[in-house]
Amino acid sequence: MPEAVSETSHVRSPKELTEEDKILVRETWKEAAKPEVQAGQKLFQKIFQISPDAMSYFSNPDMESDEFKAHITRVMSTLDTAIQNLDDLAELAPTLERLGTIHATMGIKKEQLAVVKEALLSTLAQELKDAFTEKCRNAWALTFDILAEAMAAGMVSS
Repeated sequence: MPEAVSETSHVRSPKELTEEDKILVRETWKEAAKPEVQAGQKLFQKIFQISPDAMSYFSNPDMESDEFKAHITRVMSTLDTAIQNLDDLAELAPTLERLGTIHATMGIKKEQLAVVKEALLSTLAQELKDAFTEKCRNAWALTFDILAEAMAAGMVSS
């Protein structure tokens, strides 16, 4: 006889992080994001490797320039803020939507967020090595999807 589903049971949404996901993402971020600028440079190197056209969105794509390092610091800081606020991402949604709008005004399409996801997962795998298990990869992929969804909302409204 099948089990009855109680009204209080909770079906996990595909866009919902578990506590285990949040712990995995936070713990691995501490390792992968050190040192911040170097980790960010690896991320952007991977973005440019996957999509060389992405360099055209920067007035100066030289990752050693102060301007690019400042951009990297902002990106890493935003990621760090999001990861520290995984329990209340709704609070971060307006900031992410605004970032989406800013990126859209530069000609970046929401579809290009997939390149960033691929680059992030690849960079994390490279940095975390054996710690980047399938479970960890899935937690990161879901985290990115949630963040990208908020950014994409801002890209559509621009």
